[in-house]
Parts: sequence; structure tokens; C-alpha cells
Amino acid sequence: MTAIHSRLYQGRVFHHRFIPRKHRFSYSVFWLYLDLNELTLLHKKLWFFSYNKPNILSFYEKDFGRNAEISLRSDAIERFKLAGIDVGTGRICLVCNPRCFGYIFNPIAVYYAFTPTDELAGVIYEVTNTFGDRHSYIIPVTPRQGGNKYFVQQTQKAMHVSPFMKIEGDYNFLLNTPSDILSLRVDHLQADQRVLRACFTGRAQALTDQNLTRVLLKNPMMTGKVMGSIHLEALKLWTKGFPLIKRPPAPVHGTSKGISLVNKRL
Repeated sequence: MTAIHSRLYQGRVFHHRFIPRKHRFSYSVFWLYLDLNELTLLHKKLWFFSYNKPNILSFYEKDFGRNAEISLRSDAIERFKLAGIDVGTGRICLVCNPRCFGYIFNPIAVYYAFTPTDELAGVIYEVTNTFGDRHSYIIPVTPRQGGNKYFVQQTQKAMHVSPFMKIEGDYNFLLNTPSDILSLRVDHLQADQRVLRACFTGRAQALTDQNLTRVLLKNPMMTGKVMGSIHLEALKLWTKGFPLIKRPPAPVHGTSKGISLVNKRL
């Protein structure tokens, strides 16, 4: 029987703002890690998950990517090619929030592209803000040196996300190849000074109805919780006197490329 790569990750999200003053929060979450070639299989296998159909948890391809006229995998392949990443017949897996009782919001969804020999070749960080704008940061993976466990990547920030943070600066990403543990850290840097650090760490579980039931009982409205937390923390920032930043126009192209920092110290 062919192994299923899709799984469930349960863990915590942590945010820490450093400038102009400190503010931090964390909360429990779960994310799905979906092999885009396994969506039909998961639809048939699971009671509480559906593919392009309503359910307690549902995955609609139109909720992601740039082009609803083609499959999400095809759209991801085209985006990876913009950064010179040829996936070929390799797997593309997506870490995301699915629709939960019909509602969806993903501050960030991460695509992992693997070569046909199952080596990680590239990553897309698909960022969506609360205004409905979306931007993809596409970065190739350079083979790790010195036995480092994590990849370090960098790209220039291109899209407005928070009304309390300027668009200028860079993102530094620190991540591992998803396995028993999924780890992702995002630092927003301005003039080499850290403005924000956001982290997610989760432990893998089999994608079964039993495990879905358990995490749903703990977080019954996962995507609503994400959006609600964003607005609650925004209110706290406003009461702390964080200055509001006027929303600039959304980027025209919707994609940008970054680099891997092979010798970057962690």
C-alpha cells in the first residue's frame, strides 16, 4: 500500500513585536499538511474532510494560489518555475488552514516542492492579509552545509500585512523539512533590526477522523480563532499607542523571489 504523506500538525503560534515597544502573544493551533496529489484520496478516506465540497473541514483549491482556471498543483508548478525551480513529477505539499465550517483565512500558507528523489527543492510562502491581498514569496532551497538541521531563507517584504508595521524591510525564514516536527520562524527585519518574530512549531499526527475530532474539540473554529485573534491583538496594539500605517497599494505582480542563506548563522 502506498504511504500517505499528508498529515496533521498540532502546536502553537507565537508572535513577538520588538518595535516601537514589546508585545507578545501565543495560542494553540493545528495545520494540515496536504500532498496536492492526495486530495481525492483524503476526500474518500475521511468523514470530516472534503475536497472542493462542504464539510466540517474542507479544502477548496480556489482558496489558494493565483489562477482558479487550472489545478492548484499546476499553478504552484508555474510559480516555482519563476524562481528556476523545476518540480517535475515531484511532490508538492501545502501547510495551511482548511475551511472550518465554511470559513477560511490563512495569514500564511507554505508550499514545499520536492524533487522526484524526494529532496526539498523550493518553498513558496503565500501570505494573505485581512484586506484580501495575496503575495507569494518563492525561494529555492540550497543544499544544507555543515549538517545544519534548518534552512535559512530571505526575501524583501513586498506586501502590506499589518496596519501597525511599515512595508519596508526583509523577511528571514528559518524552517525544516516537515517530518515528525514542523518548525517555521519568520523574522521581519528593518535596517538589520528585528521588528517582529513569528513562530509555529507542531508535532505530526496521522490524518485520521479520530485525530481530526480531537483537535476540533480543542479548537472548534480554528480559522475563526485566527481571524479573531488578529483583530484582538490589533486592538491591544492600538490601546498601547502603536502608530497606524496607511495601507499602500497591493503589489502588482503578486510574486517575488528570494534567496537561501546557506552560511547564515542561526
